[in-house]
Amino acid sequence: MRPWLPVLLALAACAGPSRVPTPATSASVSGVWVNGAEVAAEVVASGRPEPVRDRLGTGTGRVVRSALRLPDGHELVRVDRVVTYDAAPTAVVTWTEYRNVGAAPVRIDSAFAERQTLRPEGDRAPGQPAFWSFQAASYAERPDWVLPVGPGFARRNFFGMNASDYGGGTPLVDLWTPAGGVGVGHLALVPTEVAIPVRTDADGAAHVEVVFPQPTTLAPGEAWALPPTVAIAHPGDAFAALVAYRQLLAGEGIVAPLIPDGAYEPAWCAWGYGRDFRTADVLAALPKVVDLGFEWVTLDDGWQIAEGDWTPNPARFPRGEADLTAFVDSVHARGLKAMLWWAPMAADSTSALARAHPDWFLLGPDGERRLVTWWDADYLCPAYAPVVEWHRQLARRFVERYGFDGFKVDGQHLNAAPPCFNPAHHHERPEAAVEAVPELFRAIYEEAVALNPGVVLQYCPCGDAASVYHLPFVTQTVASDPTSSWQVRTKGWAFKALQGPSAPYYGDHVELSTGGDDFASALGVGAVLGSKFTWAPDGAEAGWMDEAEPASLRLTPAREAHWRHWLDLGRALDLPHGEYLGGLYDIGFDRPEAHAIRTGEAVTVSFFADTFDGTVEVRGLEPGRTYRIEDADRGRDYGTASGPAARLAVSFTHHLILRATPVDA
Repeated sequence: MRPWLPVLLALAACAGPSRVPTPATSASVSGVWVNGAEVAAEVVASGRPEPVRDRLGTGTGRVVRSALRLPDGHELVRVDRVVTYDAAPTAVVTWTEYRNVGAAPVRIDSAFAERQTLRPEGDRAPGQPAFWSFQAASYAERPDWVLPVGPGFARRNFFGMNASDYGGGTPLVDLWTPAGGVGVGHLALVPTEVAIPVRTDADGAAHVEVVFPQPTTLAPGEAWALPPTVAIAHPGDAFAALVAYRQLLAGEGIVAPLIPDGAYEPAWCAWGYGRDFRTADVLAALPKVVDLGFEWVTLDDGWQIAEGDWTPNPARFPRGEADLTAFVDSVHARGLKAMLWWAPMAADSTSALARAHPDWFLLGPDGERRLVTWWDADYLCPAYAPVVEWHRQLARRFVERYGFDGFKVDGQHLNAAPPCFNPAHHHERPEAAVEAVPELFRAIYEEAVALNPGVVLQYCPCGDAASVYHLPFVTQTVASDPTSSWQVRTKGWAFKALQGPSAPYYGDHVELSTGGDDFASALGVGAVLGSKFTWAPDGAEAGWMDEAEPASLRLTPAREAHWRHWLDLGRALDLPHGEYLGGLYDIGFDRPEAHAIRTGEAVTVSFFADTFDGTVEVRGLEPGRTYRIEDADRGRDYGTASGPAARLAVSFTHHLILRATPVDA
């Protein structure tokens, strides 16, 4: 335990107005902006700590009163209920209310809370930045979730819409140094349009805060209650903060669902054949899919007539539903499970659905539909009851009539929705659409699971930072169009914190990794393996592909040997079922990068670097117990070592996967 951690825990238990500083942070600041000027809250009274029992659990809290002196004699009072919960002892949760105690209305431009300032601290390697961060807002550029923060850095991290169809995410942002850090965010019950900006200044400090940007006018005596905010202090990287955040969300009912066994099984996707695939080519590949050890087949985009018209495309299934059902039967006859690609909440403007139900669409304040860019479709409103019921019935048809075992729900637009101003929907507030997206997921999930408890709902928001509000209705998260192997690994690291250390996480098609064949990055974080390879039996030509050159996806003999090696190794290690041991390594500052997973009594540690020649530590071993350590990938025996950590001299390129097994097991 770091020497400062007991002090930090004591501060948290007091739940005082200074929040939970780490050695690298200052006390947090909260306040408002009025007429373009910042007004901080000044504490005037602080109650004594008292026991708390509420929906988030048991803990200790106190009430803190602050005053805000505004121009022109106006005055606001801020009342905070500040609580630290037993389940997350380094987190402080604050319920805030602003009240106008003056004689005239007050217009608040925005409010800010949990402002933390971190300064460089701790030993770091040459060339390392002063700070690493977890920033999971969604942008069309699809940036990394885990990234260094250096001089001149600034990002708004807005959790509303940042493009026509990119928005939402995980509203907890974390900054850390080698000595530890702090995460700040909110615990609203529904998606909320807030920002959690990060910036650095000229003196080397980094700043993070929660901002509520919507202007608000308070009449005399009127109060404005903010969603609860949270500050989470931690040693090491942000993994512990994300775990604490998950524990607090659980008190709000945001918990992972019961996970079926099928969510851990490797998957082959027919997307390699493109949107204009030939059904015969997909069926011809199934023997090779089985031979390599894949257990799922995903029928991807192109099976349907159009987005919104979710019926079989006659170009692929001439007899319609009869042919689609026969396709699923063929998959099942091979002992495989069948997953159906689907883009809920989107419909083409030329679809039959759009002609029949033009009132179903989400409209902006200008009365125009909101574009879903990838498919050139438009948003359907998730807060409109007929839309929700239609999705429920589609889920029933896909499972009950067609026989599919799971869904790949796909599209960046699924992560969040903009406010809806469609007068036909009679929303009490336009933000009803923002808040309703998780309920659309609930409708799909509950309908499908009621028909088949083993259904897998794969959530693939196309590069977005996944919304935590969807996770109760998702049985498999996805790397979701990663732009690099780093994203494959860091998204897995984040999901193991946010969903649980043994939650199933799909590394997406290996062809999307750096180099197109990096199974090690998925396997090393305990991800489910996947591919979209194409294969033509007996040397025949595969069908025309519109998404990639055929040669880049075709399963040549050399690639087949590579695929087989990693699928076999994945089955042998079974890391997706294992316990991801977050916190043993700092994903930002430790080099080489390392990920540890416990399966039974064995511990597998996967190291990553372009090249490395030096000493590594295999952590997570039982103290005093002797382990045999082997390179699980390349077969080298490193001999025996005793826990809690084994130091080894190693040399490797890209990855090293070390398996430590007790000699007395």
